[in-house]
Amino acid sequence: MSDAIKLLKQNGWQEHKRSYDLINPRCFIHSNGVILDLCGYGVEQKNGQTISGLWMSGVPFEWNRVTVYPRIDLVAKQTKFGSVWHPTQPETILQALYGQWQIKDVNFDTTICAKNLQGFSLLTQCFAYSRICVLWRHHRWVKLKPLVEQVRRFTPSDQLFVKLEKQLQMELQHETQ
Repeated sequence: MSDAIKLLKQNGWQEHKRSYDLINPRCFIHSNGVILDLCGYGVEQKNGQTISGLWMSGVPFEWNRVTVYPRIDLVAKQTKFGSVWHPTQPETILQALYGQWQIKDVNFDTTICAKNLQGFSLLTQCFAYSRICVLWRHHRWVKLKPLVEQVRRFTPSDQLFVKLEKQLQMELQHETQ
């Protein structure tokens, strides 16, 4: 990661919004306006699974938002920009993250609803609750629904979210009338 960051900075990229105080991914912006998220990953030596996610420095690792992928094998591909590493089976990455990735879902929130989340960590909860509050304030009921469903999957007995889900169902019914 440090080598990649150094190379990006040497080529005119600057860190964007302090990468939201995350150590992974790191967010960069170029003078031409293009924004790039540089995502690192690790490989579990025991089983070959790949882990990635949103990670913060100075907190226990289990507090981070961790995503798990099947083994990712790379192959060098020639492009007009030179040789680049490319996943041999990109579909498996998309499948792990999105589930049915071929079906467009404009309400899918990758941060909260990723299919390959390893638990409902503290950082994931913070993102979820924050987004739920913002969406609720703006009456974005349809976009809010999958987030509330995801929280309920991980915390089925949380009475606040039982009530929230019932209220959301009423709002959705009211909106369609």
